[in-house]
Order: sequence, then C-alpha cells, then structure tokens
Amino acid sequence: MTRAAEGIASSNRLNSAAVSTLIEQDLRVKGMLQAGMKTPLDDSGDDRIIVVRPRAFGGNVADELALRYPRRGVLGLDSFLSAISSVGRNGCDAVLACVDAAEPRVEEAVAGLRRAAGVDARIVLCCKPEGEPIARRVLHAGANEYVLHPLQGPELDAALGIAPQITWQGGRLTPATSATLEELEHLGRLLANLGGRPRALMTELAGIVRLALSARGVRLVLQDRAASAGEDVREPVLTCPIADSADVPRPLDAPQRIHADRTDVMEDDPAGRMDAEPLGRFDVGPRDRGAYSLADVEKLQHYARLAGHVLRAARRQRRWRKLAETDELTGLPNRRAFLHAFALLLQRARTEHFPVTVLMFDLDDFKAYNDACGHDVGDEILRTTARLFRKHCREHDLIARLGGDEFAVVFHDPQGPRVAGSKHPETVLAVLERFREALRRQVFEPLGAAGQGRLTISGGLAAFPWDGAAPDTLLHRADQALLEAKRAGKNRIVLVGNPDHGSPGA
Repeated sequence: MTRAAEGIASSNRLNSAAVSTLIEQDLRVKGMLQAGMKTPLDDSGDDRIIVVRPRAFGGNVADELALRYPRRGVLGLDSFLSAISSVGRNGCDAVLACVDAAEPRVEEAVAGLRRAAGVDARIVLCCKPEGEPIARRVLHAGANEYVLHPLQGPELDAALGIAPQITWQGGRLTPATSATLEELEHLGRLLANLGGRPRALMTELAGIVRLALSARGVRLVLQDRAASAGEDVREPVLTCPIADSADVPRPLDAPQRIHADRTDVMEDDPAGRMDAEPLGRFDVGPRDRGAYSLADVEKLQHYARLAGHVLRAARRQRRWRKLAETDELTGLPNRRAFLHAFALLLQRARTEHFPVTVLMFDLDDFKAYNDACGHDVGDEILRTTARLFRKHCREHDLIARLGGDEFAVVFHDPQGPRVAGSKHPETVLAVLERFREALRRQVFEPLGAAGQGRLTISGGLAAFPWDGAAPDTLLHRADQALLEAKRAGKNRIVLVGNPDHGSPGA
C-alpha cells in the first residue's frame, strides 16, 4: 500500500470505498511505471505546487500561481482525493487548497493531505472572506495557515514560503509587476497637475488603472463623488480600497462600504482623522480580454497605494495654496489671489463679451479708529466689513482684501454679450448702496452705541471695456477714482469719468 493510502486508512476518516479507489489507482500507476510507460500524473519535481479545487471560486487559481511562479511546477487537481494520491506518490513543496462550505468532510480531507505530504510541505488553505470561519476551523487538521481570495501576491508568498518572482530585463532585476512606459508617461502628467481640479485628478487616476489592467472601465469613488474612465462600471469584478502607506489594501469581490461620517478627502483635514481609514476605492470592470491574473490584482494594490499618496499630496498642495492666497484676518482672497483671478476673468470677458466692473474702496478715517481704540478693535472692524460685503454681493463676485483697510471687488454679469449702447451695470450701484446702508446700521460693540453710523467708505469704480482692458489699467483707474472720492469729502463712490455718481451716502 502506498503512503497516500496508508495515511488515509490509518486516519480512518475517509470511507473504505475511497481507500479502495486510491489503492487500485496506485497499483495501476505502479504497473505503468514498471512497464516504462509515462503516467498522466508524472509531474514530479522538487518545487512542485499542488492547487486543490482551483476552480472553486471561478477562474483558475492554478493559472494565477503559474503566472506568479513560472519556474515552479504548478498542478491543479479538482479533488482532495486526486491531490492526496499525487502528493503521496511524487511529493510536493507546497499545497494550496481551496475550501468552502460546498466541500464535504473537508477536515478529514486536509488531515489525509497532511499525512500524504509529510511534515515539511506547506499546506495553505484558500477561502473567500465569508469562508474564514471554515478555514479557521480546519487549520487544526494539518494546515499551516490560510489566505483570502482574491489572492494577494505578498501574502501568498509568505504563506507558501516562496520568494516573489523577479525577472532579468534590460540588464537589471525587475519586479514582474513593473509599470509600462505608457503608464509612467501618464503618471508624469498626473504628478505635474496635482494642483488641478479634484475631479480631473480623479479621472486621470482611474484612467491610469484602466490602462494598467487593460480594463474596460474603472471607477474611482471618494465618498460622495466619483470619476470614471472607459465604460460605466455597474458590477465591479475587482474592488480595492485606497489607503495611505500605513494601510495594506485588500482587493475584494464586492464594493466596500466607505464610512459616511468622513470629511471629504479632497478638502482639508487638519485633525488628521483620515490617516487610519480608507480614502475611497477603485471599482474595476471586466478585462478587455480574458480574466484578471494574480499579477493584475497585485498591480491594482500598488496603484491603490499610489492613489492614496497622490490624493493626500494634492490635498496638501491645495491647502498650502489656499494659505498662500487667503488673507488671514478676514478669510478673503489676498492681493496675489485677487490679481490672478481678475486676470483670468478679463480673459473670459474678452472672449465671451460680458462686462466687468472693479471697485476699490477703503474705510474712511480707519487710522483714527486704530489709534483711538487699538488694533484689536481695528481688526474686528475689518472682519465685520468683509463679512457684510460678502453678504450683500452675489455668489460669483470676487471680493479681496488688498492690504490695510483697502478692499477690491470685481462684479461681472456673464449672462450674455454686450449690446450697443450698454453702460456700467446698474446692479453694481445697487449692491453698493445696500452695503453702505448695512454698514450704517451695523453696531460695532467695541465702539459702543455712539459708534453706530460713524463708519463710512469711499470707493472708485472702473469698468471693462470702457475704462480699460488690462487688469493693471482698470485697477489704476479705479484707484484714481477712489482718491477723487476722498478729495470730494469721503463717504461716496466715484465712477471713472462720471463725478455725478459721487454724491455722499445717506
């Protein structure tokens, strides 16, 4: 009797019919070997890997292992009986056994496999996430450990005790999952545009993963926003969480639930609450041709880690830019941000033919308040002024603090092209009157009741295209009109070339 049959018989855990079948099969094989014939299972080798039930989860796990370990012999066998027979005759280096609830008497089968393989061979169980209780229960029957399907390369290497496959290309050692030149070109463009719009960045990341995996479609999901490349992904074939460098993402068969109480990962997170949680996930649709391999799954993991770094770097870059372009006292854009946005708006206005009006204003006698009441009171006056003006402007108007008590506002009406005879937008003057009235009624607590109605502004207006076409020209004209308002007695708004609009406020 062979070692396989002896192992099963002595364990007394498989039925006698199974033992008889194995004995008959072994005798038949011995006869063929004595006659010099090649047997169907003549696959011996020092580094042989046996995969039991390779098609248990769809696809072929044996094919995945053959791709990852091309220099080792990988044999897929559809039943534990076949595996016990093969291991008993020819030995093996490792066994990967796929287990689930559909396999009857799996503990007895693993025990028989261990007796056939001996104490030196590695026996690793493979199961779906929902099959972990089965795998844990079966471990005591003779398995070393278990891994989850879909398989992860590094985890599989460690479980089987096999070093990852390295190939020799171009005169150097290269991992089998190295990026192609086209992928690197896309990554270069991605990194060059980290400060771009978040959705464009997400779309580019999804496109790179689609290219790397030859997928029909890839969707990148970050909480309440998503971006796709290629076909719409309705039922993902692979899903991989996006994590930071401290987390190891695991591809799953179905989409993971992302925590609903997270702040948007594309925005600031000063508390750092996201460092230990997934940022989002990649949903991957079917492959263009064939099924995904273990190498594809591993590459998806690499790109998920890379995406985590990219998203965090992009968020930091936006945060730094926001700090560099925001006035710390009022929260409004500062001079640098204002000049940049104003120049871009004028470019649009020239192309789309809509009017733009710029206002420069300051607080009358602001220095006197600072000197008499202190800088804390002056700061509160500036903050309140900024808040009131933001409240009375339209959402798309640009408001900025240029420095000191000097502010600038850009009004524009992109609803349609200018028509013959059009003039300065009358809505601007209406906005200014509302603001001046709100400022007159505002109670500044540090000044007390006597301070109500004492704060006034003086300003100058210039409009594109009538008063100039370049940002510096329009700002200069508006500043000259502001000085004219000061000379005329303050508490008034002066339009360039139209002193009739310079009457004092109520």
